[in-house]
Amino acid sequence: MKIRRMPSHPAFRLEGRSHHFQSFWEVELTPGEETVPHQHYESEELIYLVHGQGRVRVAEIEKPLHHGEVVLVPPR
Repeated sequence: MKIRRMPSHPAFRLEGRSHHFQSFWEVELTPGEETVPHQHYESEELIYLVHGQGRVRVAEIEKPLHHGEVVLVPPR
């Protein structure tokens, strides 16, 4: 797994539940790899699949994910 934090600018504020930009990460997985189950208490998570296919689980619901698709994961 390759993971790196992308640069962000603290002056840009977001509207809605999260009033500031938390962070932006690029994650590259090889076939069969997966991330550790986790949750964010105060911010949303946005997943965009650039290439390939996979599966995403939000709460107890698991769905297939294909390149070009976006998933918005709510807090908690």
